Amino acid sequence: MYRHKIFILLLILYSELLFGCAVGPSPYLPETWKQSIGHLHTVETIANRPRLQVFIAYSGVGSSHSALRLVTNQESVIFWDPAGDYGRFDDDWHAQHGLHSQDLQRENDLILNHPPDVETFVRWRWTLDDTSVELFEWDLSKLQSKRLEEVLLHGTADDHPAGSFSTWTVPMFCTMATSDFLRRFANPMIQLPERYFFPHNLAQALYTQSPSRVHVFTEDGKKSVYTPHGPTSVRK
Repeated sequence: MYRHKIFILLLILYSELLFGCAVGPSPYLPETWKQSIGHLHTVETIANRPRLQVFIAYSGVGSSHSALRLVTNQESVIFWDPAGDYGRFDDDWHAQHGLHSQDLQRENDLILNHPPDVETFVRWRWTLDDTSVELFEWDLSKLQSKRLEEVLLHGTADDHPAGSFSTWTVPMFCTMATSDFLRRFANPMIQLPERYFFPHNLAQALYTQSPSRVHVFTEDGKKSVYTPHGPTSVRK
């Protein structure tokens, strides 16, 4: 896990130095969006309806990870951590969060039992030395959430109109997998022109896709919630 993490950080740092890419936190947040301040533990009460959530994590030297969470109702959550490390906990995490973390089942990068709430996953990212997390959120209809749920849980075959899909993800390709899923299965709500390798490039595109709200979390436990107001053009 640590060798993989070091390699990712070196790759991101090299790309940022070479291409001058913007780094977090929230480098593409539109300046016209409204802001409200809250706390990390209040995020689950924002919407009492199905919703799609996309996480973009930043390490301080660049963007570091993408993940996806589908809330179908108050009792059902699907968490997809493509090529990530959630569930591969050390002893300190087990001691802090209890025995249920030891029973967590991970299959094809889906967390099959005990999917984390937003607070738990964000705090997990802090243990990997991330410094901020963006959470893009779209309110869904029951029909939209059911369609996304079927794809995540069961995948698709070659004869599917959008082609074959599996949640299993090759290491380092978390954002390629996430953006590919959104591009193929979350339309017309989300219409991405391409797949993205770097998480911050996906974040830049998602700001143009009319999210219901965007949460920004920082290590000090604070949370800002941004909602669209005025033009949704993003910073370059």
